[in-house]
Amino acid sequence: MEVLPEGRHYLPKHLEENIKYYKSILIQEKFARVENIMNKGDLSVVLYHKFIITGFVSCKDWGGTPPCLRRSQDALRYFSSRFWITSHNSQFPSILHMIARYRIHWISMWNYAINNNLLNKEFSVKWWDSLKIDPIISQIHKDFPPLV
Repeated sequence: MEVLPEGRHYLPKHLEENIKYYKSILIQEKFARVENIMNKGDLSVVLYHKFIITGFVSCKDWGGTPPCLRRSQDALRYFSSRFWITSHNSQFPSILHMIARYRIHWISMWNYAINNNLLNKEFSVKWWDSLKIDPIISQIHKDFPPLV
């Protein structure tokens, strides 16, 4: 029994809207670049895809309103407590807003795991080792000064 359609990680509302469909929109609009990372031993095998975000749609253009260190987690908590979330952008987690606003480079990965007879996605994030968190934290405090 298949739980998800072949090549899918979710149940689509429309079968024609597959990953190629969304990938082509992002590439055509110059919001992303996708590179296949191949197995060097067998060039016909794709190991993973590198997805590089090259642009964002601002709230104005959209038409609506869209951890490696302890200090970075504190910065995220502070940002989350001060960042104004509209009804539209509430569907995205605070960390995504912070990453987009301050252009923090990261890699998001997931694997499937079976827990208590349920299929779950387990997420993990890798931050660049060269991430300079101090300037980002300083900018967050300039953008959102503490309340007096």
